[in-house]
Amino acid sequence: MARATVEIIVGARILTNRGVAVVVELDRHGAHMKDSTGHTYFTPFTELEAREISDAGVQTLHSSLMPWFVQLPPDVQAAALFRQQCILEVRTGYREGIAELAQPGEPFWPFGEGYGVSLTKRYEAMSRLVSFERGVDRTIMQRVYDGEIKNPSITGVDRRSG
Repeated sequence: MARATVEIIVGARILTNRGVAVVVELDRHGAHMKDSTGHTYFTPFTELEAREISDAGVQTLHSSLMPWFVQLPPDVQAAALFRQQCILEVRTGYREGIAELAQPGEPFWPFGEGYGVSLTKRYEAMSRLVSFERGVDRTIMQRVYDGEIKNPSITGVDRRSG
């Protein structure tokens, strides 16, 4: 199997056993990464595995995840990452769990600690949001959340010449 090469730079997203982390500093032997709890820690390059770069944003995986994560079907991987995003958004206000990786508009009310809403109420709000998304096209909604679609509303435009 051919090995992939991914350039690890400051700001790169790495899926670790602690969730998504962002590279905040590089040195000769590894990367200093910040996780969703705000903790910064060092990981040697030898513990990182290159992955295909995609619009999903995860560029590299911590090697401890490789044996099981890559064997999961793509839809199961996507579901796991979606669930992780829901939990991180409820707790931190950011789907990736880190302010440095904020999506446009994040944090949204009532998610994160900054709004003073209890954790229980935040989980209830996320439950309503996910339930709503089940009733609509989740692919389109994900494109809206990812910033790919700037305005989710549909407008009527009369294209007839007159």
